[in-house]
Amino acid sequence: MHVFLLNEDIHQDNVYPCYFLHGEETFLAAQFIDELKQSLIQPNEDLNVERYKQREKGWMAVIDSLRNLPFFFSPWRIIVVEIPPENDMRLAPAEEDALKTYLSSPLEKTVMIIFFPGKMPKKHHFAVFLNSLPKSKVRILSVNPLKRRELDLWIKHKFFSLRKDITRDARMRLEELAGNTLGHLDKEIEKVVTFIGDRKTVELDDVNQVSGWAKTFVYWEIFDCLEKNDFQQGIHVLDKLLKKENISPENVVGIFAGFFRDLLCAKLWLRDGRKDKKEIFSVLKPQIRESYGSWYNTKFRTFFSLIEGTTFRDLKWFLKRLAEIDQKIKTSDSPPQPLLEKFLSDYSRKRTGNFIT
Repeated sequence: MHVFLLNEDIHQDNVYPCYFLHGEETFLAAQFIDELKQSLIQPNEDLNVERYKQREKGWMAVIDSLRNLPFFFSPWRIIVVEIPPENDMRLAPAEEDALKTYLSSPLEKTVMIIFFPGKMPKKHHFAVFLNSLPKSKVRILSVNPLKRRELDLWIKHKFFSLRKDITRDARMRLEELAGNTLGHLDKEIEKVVTFIGDRKTVELDDVNQVSGWAKTFVYWEIFDCLEKNDFQQGIHVLDKLLKKENISPENVVGIFAGFFRDLLCAKLWLRDGRKDKKEIFSVLKPQIRESYGSWYNTKFRTFFSLIEGTTFRDLKWFLKRLAEIDQKIKTSDSPPQPLLEKFLSDYSRKRTGNFIT
């Protein structure tokens, strides 16, 4: 398997006993651990990933864990040691000796990953110590925020790992909308890949339809109106989108369609058991965090109540109507705002059971 951070394939014969990761992009560290695990795992086998907070465990206890085989032994083990950013990481002489001794004869098929989530000067005591160890035993990697060229490579790598491709225009649009926050980008990519289904290549229009609403707060307003089935407020927000935000009618259709595609993704994930409700909400509503307390709980309940009350047949009908409206806007002189207002009216009446198709 190709590991992004190493820019190479990794397999059982070229794994280092120890990797030291330092930097501010924690998502890259988590991705490295996951890709390493996927590279080492064998069919019909499991792989232990044991995680320790160095402040709580202490280096001597970590080394004991490295030396001791787990009760349920798997062919490979990964032990992750996270060092808190406020820790100066100065090792006592006994800890240095213990780490040197272990890495001089590491346990086979055991990988230690040390992660420091912050910047580390080259002359730092811990960095100097690691650089003094044999280069065949320790590999030092930085996990800093990606710059433009690196970000392009990361996006291509992500799509390749999902067996998809993306056009240059679509990739640039995705970067513009999601920025260089890898966690956010990862969620947007997952949504786009779900949206295109069996198609192999993501086009610019796919990104615009799935992620194109992400920058403007007023877009969240229309989603809120649709969730609550607030027809009057929906008409008001629609007017704002078209006249004050100067969003083209075609893009407004895309915003509406994005709402229903989110519902479709959620229903598919629930049906197939691929994600639980919290994971789905995190992907589709990244701006609403669990730490927000009662507001999060209210939005969570509203969202899944809507999902449970909307059938696949309903979603197919809504998306078909929007496709018809989009075609009419593009091929006729019909004023778009009445068409979209009529859609909101039909949606509202269908939600309340007063509409017959």
